[in-house]
Amino acid sequence: MLTPLLAIAALAHGPPPQAVGINAVDETGPVIVKLTEGAALRRDDGTWSFLCPALWGGVPERPLGRSPSATAHLHGAFALVSIPPDGTVTATGTPELGVTEIVETVRGSTHAWALRRSPELDELWRVSPPERMWTTPDRVTSLVELDGQIHVAVMRDLVLDVVTVDLGGSEGATETWDLDTHYTAGLRSAAGQLFLVERRIGDHELARYGPDGPVVIGGGTEEILGPVDLDGRALVAIDGLLHWIDGDVLTPTGAPEWVACLESVDGKAWACAYPDLHPVRSDGQLEEPIFRIDAIVPPNMARVPDAITTDCDIEWLRIAADLGLEETTAPSDRTGQKAGDEATGGCGGRSGFVFLLPIALCRRRRSSAHDGPFSF
Repeated sequence: MLTPLLAIAALAHGPPPQAVGINAVDETGPVIVKLTEGAALRRDDGTWSFLCPALWGGVPERPLGRSPSATAHLHGAFALVSIPPDGTVTATGTPELGVTEIVETVRGSTHAWALRRSPELDELWRVSPPERMWTTPDRVTSLVELDGQIHVAVMRDLVLDVVTVDLGGSEGATETWDLDTHYTAGLRSAAGQLFLVERRIGDHELARYGPDGPVVIGGGTEEILGPVDLDGRALVAIDGLLHWIDGDVLTPTGAPEWVACLESVDGKAWACAYPDLHPVRSDGQLEEPIFRIDAIVPPNMARVPDAITTDCDIEWLRIAADLGLEETTAPSDRTGQKAGDEATGGCGGRSGFVFLLPIALCRRRRSSAHDGPFSF
């Protein structure tokens, strides 16, 4: 009786399961893929197992953190957590980086960076190891790392200033962008250039910052994804289709797929084309998927603490029902050491105990959107 009920519930709980981003990458490619609900972890045999949202507080619609390494940093319901390639979730004891206070997180060259909003200040944080690096009383809309500096978009009396902050937290020069910018101004970088993406109702614009200031080079009605770096060229998705950026000219790559995410690390790029994740070739075409949602396997329940196994089972069964998978039962083999029994790691260990009460009190809670323009 349980499976039919879950199939009915699957129709109402949100969008169908699909890849929507990347959370961690190693030298061979993505390690953790972000899904519409939860995530997928690459295993040693090349298959992908489901990571249930209960592991970081039961808030599946909240964004996950990003990392330049194979360890993902997730902004959980009440604190920052980390997931290394073995799938063990560990709370870092940093409530300031809980998901409800994070506006945006970006992947840098050596660290992930987060923008935190508090009642008095907007703050730039290094994610791992967690440390507050810079603050401002003004409203910050986005940030990006380029050439060893953090560029921060700050709205001051409807004027957009781009402030540079070095990796040690010292503030440097400020450039005023003379554009009709709004609260949703989003900085991006690709191919050594700085870009600005404006998100508006029914209208999205892309601008490039050059020697003579910012110049609008294109736009569309759908969300603009990127730009990102691919083999030293800037690649962007406008109205779902991939384009090269050459100077101030947009040229379609000719890839026919409509993409829903676009990300890059170290000059390699990946795109989500419903419902899977594909590498992007140097000619701008999509390769065969590196991750297929219909090949996902059940979670490793040996890594799930006893306190949330029921939640995790239900989340997996709902995903499996959505996908129409024949095997809809998570493994019951719990041989070996449980994550919750480990002294220093795991969601149920001492460092992960922070999750147990919040999950009991707030399971399945649907929170409002961020007080900010971006979720990723």
